[in-house]
Amino acid sequence: MSTLIYGKVTNAYASVPLGKNMCFELNSELVLNAPAGSLLARSVKRGDFGYFVYDEHKSMTDVYTLKSSLYQTMESKLSHHQKCLEASTARMISAYNTLSANDKAIVANAIAMTVSGGLCVASVIGTIASLCVGDFTGILGGAAASAVTGAYAYIAYDSMSKSMQNAYDCSEAFSKALGAYHTFTSQNVPEHMRELPLHNIQFSEFTKLVRTVFPHITEEQFMTNDINWSVA
Repeated sequence: MSTLIYGKVTNAYASVPLGKNMCFELNSELVLNAPAGSLLARSVKRGDFGYFVYDEHKSMTDVYTLKSSLYQTMESKLSHHQKCLEASTARMISAYNTLSANDKAIVANAIAMTVSGGLCVASVIGTIASLCVGDFTGILGGAAASAVTGAYAYIAYDSMSKSMQNAYDCSEAFSKALGAYHTFTSQNVPEHMRELPLHNIQFSEFTKLVRTVFPHITEEQFMTNDINWSVA
């Protein structure tokens, strides 16, 4: 699978002992390689920054460098977005940890409904009734697997407890922070790279944290900005 990463070449050196490849260290964390003497290897040097595409073997397959004048601005704003994502992740986990298993399922389902924008009228009616009478176990079956519109999520929100509403709000803040990170990081990506998963070395840490609440979360979901809100 091809993956996109934004970063700066913090080191460049020939592989040892044969030196058949050039190695490029990005952000002092990820090392990519390219055949020594190839056009790709010769087009990248230490200090370059921009977007790099690599495969499952960490072989660089494409690069799009940016003008150096953009670097400070990009780094400052990217740091801001990453801190926002980190903070929203921590708040969301804290909010869900105050809820029972049933309440977690209700809130997560409402978030999934908002995100998907789907519609299942029977499930909407059944779930609203369950929420209104306090029979929270009712939505853990078919309704929990059904996606409905944001209009339903609003109705469900009014029926939630304060702690459930807080978890819902924190989930939305997390989604916005992840979306903002993707949008900003990808703003200068050329068209042919735009659909690739976007990697950040910190996504693995975020994934471990969020999986304590949402066990189906994977690092790829962070990379594609497509979160699975299931708690089942």
